[in-house]
Amino acid sequence: MYAIYIVYVFIASFLMVLLLSIISEKILLRKRMMVPDAHKIDKRMVPRPGGPALYFGIIIVMLIIIRNIAAIALIIAVTIAFVAGFLDDIYKFGGIEKPILTAASAAPFLIFSTYNPNPYVPFVGTVTIKILYPLLLIAGFSIYSNATNMLDVFNGLLTGSMIIATIPLSFYFYIRGEYQIFLLSIIFIAGLAGFLVRHAYPSKLFPGDSGTLFIGAFYFSLMVLGRAEIVGIIATLPLIFNGFFILTSIRGFKEHSNVPRPVTFNDDGKIQAVKGKHVPITLARLFSSNGAVTEKEIVYGVWIMFVVSAILSMFTTLVFFK
Repeated sequence: MYAIYIVYVFIASFLMVLLLSIISEKILLRKRMMVPDAHKIDKRMVPRPGGPALYFGIIIVMLIIIRNIAAIALIIAVTIAFVAGFLDDIYKFGGIEKPILTAASAAPFLIFSTYNPNPYVPFVGTVTIKILYPLLLIAGFSIYSNATNMLDVFNGLLTGSMIIATIPLSFYFYIRGEYQIFLLSIIFIAGLAGFLVRHAYPSKLFPGDSGTLFIGAFYFSLMVLGRAEIVGIIATLPLIFNGFFILTSIRGFKEHSNVPRPVTFNDDGKIQAVKGKHVPITLARLFSSNGAVTEKEIVYGVWIMFVVSAILSMFTTLVFFK
């Protein structure tokens, strides 16, 4: 019976986000809220932001299925990130505002104490960091929200990657008997899958910062609520590496318009790396450094990296957390 219930929840979240995404497309088209697809030669216009469809679709299902203090803390946290992203979609912040605003997503977890300052570290055991953990919590929300934002560069790349990265979390929660959090992760995966239908190549809808910051905050919230910090970090190593490479190569947070493009097009529309000392280092640039590749090849290459990380994450669960 529980398995059937999970299927129903998955379908509900998937269809809710997909339906709202289709409605959002029509509204955004009517209001002419579109941006050019930067990685297409014809620079076709795509509706943006689709973040509200993703946010409301997932939150509506959550409110119907789960009502507890942990879910409330999560909803408030991701709402803060979503609002910060939506304001950025409309008004365009500078490079430093988003990291500061998304750090505020930690507030409900700190206020409601819906976290455990005793994470388990493989080979070390349970580590008590009562004073340091709240600071790590604040930094973590900012890091994950903005790292997901940095990964959203190609059609379907971010949503597909985060679906893959959340599967190990679901596996961990189920193995550990954290069934309420497991249910939250299923709702999240299904919502991302519903959005991916419209975000996959060729994209009909872009998430915008409201969607990317929401995704990062939700993922990190799952890590915190389920004490899955190590499992989540391993599952998102490509995300972390991409963000680290970008920040170190451009020396801090900067607005996109002030940063040189890491890739360009050749005559047949394939993507190739831009050479230069001040060009940001990204996964896309690394994939295209040895020759021109298609957008799909980059997306599939990154997804394979996430699959490898997901396998390592689940292996860690079986070895250290079972």
